[in-house]
Amino acid sequence: MMNAWIPLALLPIPPKRLDKISGYPVDAQELDALQVTHEIISSILSPLCNVSDVTSQSGIEMVCCDEKVRNCIPMLCGWLADHMENIIIHGISSNRCPICIAPPDQFGELSNASYAIRLHPTYAAAFHHSDIHILNSHGVKNINNALWHIPIEPHEIVRLDILHVLLLGMLVHLMKWVQEFLDHVGRLTIFDHIWSRLLPFPGFSRLNKAYRSVRQCQGKEMRNLCYVLLAAFAAALSRTSDTPAMASRHKVLCHNAILCVQYLTDFILMAQYQVHTHSTIESMKDYLRDFHAYKDVFLRFQASKAVKAAAKEASRDLREDHSQLLTSDKPQGKTSSKHRKLTQELRLETEELVHDFLTTGANYNFPKMHLISHFTDQISKYGSLPQYSTEICKASHKPLKDAYRRSNHLNAIPQIIRTYTRVHGFSMREKNLEQ
Repeated sequence: MMNAWIPLALLPIPPKRLDKISGYPVDAQELDALQVTHEIISSILSPLCNVSDVTSQSGIEMVCCDEKVRNCIPMLCGWLADHMENIIIHGISSNRCPICIAPPDQFGELSNASYAIRLHPTYAAAFHHSDIHILNSHGVKNINNALWHIPIEPHEIVRLDILHVLLLGMLVHLMKWVQEFLDHVGRLTIFDHIWSRLLPFPGFSRLNKAYRSVRQCQGKEMRNLCYVLLAAFAAALSRTSDTPAMASRHKVLCHNAILCVQYLTDFILMAQYQVHTHSTIESMKDYLRDFHAYKDVFLRFQASKAVKAAAKEASRDLREDHSQLLTSDKPQGKTSSKHRKLTQELRLETEELVHDFLTTGANYNFPKMHLISHFTDQISKYGSLPQYSTEICKASHKPLKDAYRRSNHLNAIPQIIRTYTRVHGFSMREKNLEQ
């Protein structure tokens, strides 16, 4: 598979911002940098720009993967990229969907109806007529997008990536929620103990240490984690032999949390199927709908740092008031049982205040929460998604990085190209000789 890919160009990444320059605002600098990137992309894709009818083309001569020149009809049918790369390619704001026009404040909810797809011809016309209002209303940058000059619908080339959207996206978010939830109910240490005692089996290689001790997990590690997360999470919450009894108010939360983890992990596992049927696609829709029904159990853990700080301060003030109340309550001759009951009531009041603070200022409005709603439609249109994973592209980066290490690091780009071309040529020669 590696030898089926040919690097077309090494894209320079212009800086988004320079030092403060009089009369050159930061917004203008970012737009200019993005415009330069699109001009480079337009130059690379120039063989596709003048194609009016692909079926009637006589073709053009192109160098194929085996370095032989053939008459080809080039077509852009897909672009493998993570979300931030799609933002650059499609020239939209980072909090927007490259496929549809869903409003950013609705990303956290599953819509009953599909949002309209992006109409790039409208954006191109608005750009040429300097209609900034239309562009801003759809989160489109005011640049001459390279994709507008190719006979394609830009939203059709988007391939949702399992690696970045699910494994390194939603699953990472889920693990953050799970860790904080376990800490909230006092079962995080038990979860780490269970995690450390997992045994490897075919297709699964466990981490050597607790998840919270790992700074960064790779895609393969997150895929392994998805296999056993539900079992380890449920075991940690239901364990009763060597741990204090769980508070009754937490039991309902634990039940909902287990269901939420179950539905999302089932969705992620099923999205990686190599073959799909109508029933598997419907099952994915059901899992996604059920996940959204139970996701509020983790809502408090989505609060921002500012909201968490405000909740902590409010909790501290309330506890001081409660401390004074309990101190003044002792001389009144109340029994110890009544005093304990009052203490429990005040503790619950503090917890409710913190919960209200955290949930009021929290939401699930981030792009990857919305992007997973497009998975079933993409599977119906383009087939199983593992064939479009960016893991293929990531593996193709290794020869280029090796070539850079062999260079003198000064005039590196020509040396990278020569080294990569030489290594690739030898590799293709070996493949031909094997055949």
